[in-house]
Amino acid sequence: MSDIKTYRKQMSQTRNGSTEFMANSQGLQRTDASYIHLSREQQQLREEIARLRQEEQQLCEKDVWVKKNIVAIP
Repeated sequence: MSDIKTYRKQMSQTRNGSTEFMANSQGLQRTDASYIHLSREQQQLREEIARLRQEEQQLCEKDVWVKKNIVAIP
């Protein structure tokens, strides 16, 4: 009798362990998806920052050009 109880207990623990592993692997999949999403978002933000810096540089150059070409009206 005790062998059957021991066997059932071991099987129960094995099943629970498998469930935990599956839950962990699903968690890893969600983590991977989150990582991919964050990586894409980070890349988009880097591109946006680069575009804004270029725009800022162009505006600064235009500002300098305008200041050089201002003629005082007498």
